[in-house]
Amino acid sequence: MGSVLALACYAYELEPPPETLVEEARLDAGCPADWLALLLTLEVERLLSLGLRYGYREVEEGLPYIRGRIDFGVLRWGESKSGLVPCRFEDFVLDTTENRILRGTLEILAAGSLSPEIRRRVWRSLSAFRQVALMRPTQLLFSQTRLNRLNKYYEPALTLCRLVLECAGLDLDTGNVSASGFFFSMADVFEKALARALRDALGRRNVHSQQPYRDRIRVVDGEPAIPVTFKPDNVIGPSDTPWLIVDAKYKKPLRNDWNGQYVHNEDLYQAFTYSAALGAPAVLVYPRCGQGVDVTFESSGNVTRVLTVDLATDGLRQLPALLQASALRSAEARSV
Repeated sequence: MGSVLALACYAYELEPPPETLVEEARLDAGCPADWLALLLTLEVERLLSLGLRYGYREVEEGLPYIRGRIDFGVLRWGESKSGLVPCRFEDFVLDTTENRILRGTLEILAAGSLSPEIRRRVWRSLSAFRQVALMRPTQLLFSQTRLNRLNKYYEPALTLCRLVLECAGLDLDTGNVSASGFFFSMADVFEKALARALRDALGRRNVHSQQPYRDRIRVVDGEPAIPVTFKPDNVIGPSDTPWLIVDAKYKKPLRNDWNGQYVHNEDLYQAFTYSAALGAPAVLVYPRCGQGVDVTFESSGNVTRVLTVDLATDGLRQLPALLQASALRSAEARSV
């Protein structure tokens, strides 16, 4: 991966924009807000080409005729607008929760520090949402959105909206150039990119991400019988009897102290716990920082491998080939 933008697009399964469009987003001082604004407007343009989703919503409106049912709860004789009857009815409208999230996010981007080219693109996209109520996107709005076969094509755009809203920072004046702050959770991006690389190479059915295990560590004596749950980042193979456990660690693979270099003990403890509980070898994957690392540890028959991938190249996509041999050996051992 040559850049954070490319890694994020890969992690969230978004199509990266063509290089010519990326060039349009560049400012003299650089502004990550332009990158997300460009990606979101590209997704909105794709949605417009497919057709924005309409949906049924309950509407409350004063009409010169009766539609649906009269809303007697707000009807005040002598006080209501002359000639209008307050009605409540279902209408097939563009004002859906998904479109409210899109409009609200585009409005927030349009009010920020963007290059003139990207700002014009955002305003062109906003023109398609004039019939959508302006609401500030909130966690509640996202929780009210249910993806199904009718609106599944909105998923990339909604993912970008969540990224924009969760990562937007403060505007800071640090000199002659004013630009928006933007914060990527690189641990999340790295974790999702690793999971996608495994799914692409080994198949979605063979990779289980964030699979919870509640019965592998049990209380055998004493009270209270508190359950212990753990969730490896990825398990490969059948979830009950996996072939391999792969955990992402976005940190330097080695720590330094006055005695020299060491691996992170706490990460090894975690990996050996997974390996012992699930009966499969574990792999800890770190981004490469200078020297590459590929070392295997063993304890009481449990194996943990620590290796690094180079994010400046195509290291993530090459990773599954390095892991396949370990997974095959584990699968063969289980079949014996």
